[in-house]
Amino acid sequence: MAEGVEYVFGIPGEETIRFVDAHKGSGIRYVMVRHEQAASFMAEIYGRLTSRAGVCSAALGPGAILAGHGVRVAYSE
Repeated sequence: MAEGVEYVFGIPGEETIRFVDAHKGSGIRYVMVRHEQAASFMAEIYGRLTSRAGVCSAALGPGAILAGHGVRVAYSE
């Protein structure tokens, strides 16, 4: 909340379950998606539209690689 984060987009999983649980009662909403790449693009678009931090979470391995596509797009413009 200190950074103005309202939403985190991602897929909860074994690696991120404590991260997801930490949002309970914090005022930050965790938005579940079906694909890590979608989560990163949603965070990127949210950031562009609101001028706030767009945050996404991903699992280790392939999930992190897929999320990297949206992160790259966010930094490219």
